[in-house]
Parts: sequence; C-alpha cells; structure tokens
Amino acid sequence: MAGTLLFKVKYEFLTNREITQGYRCDWAYDKKGPLYMIWPSFVGLDGVELKEGDSVPKEGLANMYLREESYEKFHREHLVLDDGGLFMEGKTPIANVVVIEVQVLSSYFI
Repeated sequence: MAGTLLFKVKYEFLTNREITQGYRCDWAYDKKGPLYMIWPSFVGLDGVELKEGDSVPKEGLANMYLREESYEKFHREHLVLDDGGLFMEGKTPIANVVVIEVQVLSSYFI
C-alpha cells in the first residue's frame, strides 16, 4: 500500500456486504467531522496484510495509511489510543473503529 503507515485499528463493519482487500473508504474522527483519505489495509490473524482481493472479516485489525502527507502532523496531534473513529462512504458510517496503536516516526520530531 502506498502512503505512510500512521496507525492501527480494530474495526467492526456495520454492513453485511462483502468487503475485499483494496477497499477504499475515508476516515472520520466522528460522524459530524470532516473526512480524511486514510485508507485501511486489512490484516489476517497471522498479523500479515491480506492480499489484494481477499475477503475481509466483518471484524478484525487494519493498518491505516495516510494518503495526504501534508496532513501527517495534524493527525499525529489528534490520534489517541483507544479513541473511536469511523470508516465512511460519503456521509454513511461503514464501520466502527478503535485506535489500538499509533506509529511514531523519527522524522516527525525533526
């Protein structure tokens, strides 16, 4: 996945439709806030990212990749462990999400 690995989440989809690796949704901190291009790459039980096109479980873990690097500082200042968020399609919440890990990059502190 191209982009910067920013954080990891635990998710639970609110829909029963099939989702596959490569799915692109937006990230929101809450239902009323703006949407951000931070995309999930879903992780299997072995901790390895699923292959493109593999079916994604209704709940599990995902690595979240930032697509707009100009927002990296903003998100690093707003992401909090155990805080909730949402996978969104437009204004529709698709999954409830909890931040379980925030990546720390040395370049952030330079």
